[in-house]
Amino acid sequence: MINNIHNLFPCGLQHFPCSYLGVPLSLHKLSKTDLQPLVDRVGDCLPTWKSSLFNRAGRVALTKSTLSAIPIHTSIAIGLPPWTIKTINKFRKAFIWTGTKTVSNGKCLVAWRKVCRPSDMGGLGIPDLNLLGFALRLQW
Repeated sequence: MINNIHNLFPCGLQHFPCSYLGVPLSLHKLSKTDLQPLVDRVGDCLPTWKSSLFNRAGRVALTKSTLSAIPIHTSIAIGLPPWTIKTINKFRKAFIWTGTKTVSNGKCLVAWRKVCRPSDMGGLGIPDLNLLGFALRLQW
């Protein structure tokens, strides 16, 4: 049966876990090693930017457009585990407040939940990855 399907759709066969269009797929719960490349992609975007040349508004705009957009493709297909969202939020938070990969206590001016509020509700409009992923999978 698999040979008949393979003859109709000439494509490669792979066993799970595998990656399709950059999204890790598995029959079971994904491990940290499967999702670590996603976290690394977000972290790798930071050093290439000259964050010291940006004011905070510029860093917020880059966070909205790039750091928040990288995990969206994966969030559509699978629910990101809490550790992944927490790690990506650490990168986004540190970049907004200090322009670096890490931030120490006391440098964040506003709580992260308030930052993730829409602009008309007093926040900066940074998307909450947990709610955004849920909404994307619900819409799909």
